Amino acid sequence: MPKHWVTARYFGMFNKARRDRWVFGDRNSGRYLAKFSWTKIVRHQMVRGTSSVDDPALADYWAERRRKHKPAPAYAREPSGFA
Repeated sequence: MPKHWVTARYFGMFNKARRDRWVFGDRNSGRYLAKFSWTKIVRHQMVRGTSSVDDPALADYWAERRRKHKPAPAYAREPSGFA
């Protein structure tokens, strides 16, 4: 039994900037699920093995790490299910 209707109803090019036809979404509202492959990879610097936030001798080290940290983008902070 053909299942073409499932593809036609639930999948499409909802995000025009991506030009991806295999996006799951709702045609009536235009809302869609973001794909994991659209998420930018963020690399993190490793913390030194003996470094503890509680060590007062390393206060400058942790202050410097916090200063370098950029705030996360709004889309990463706010999980919403549908984009």
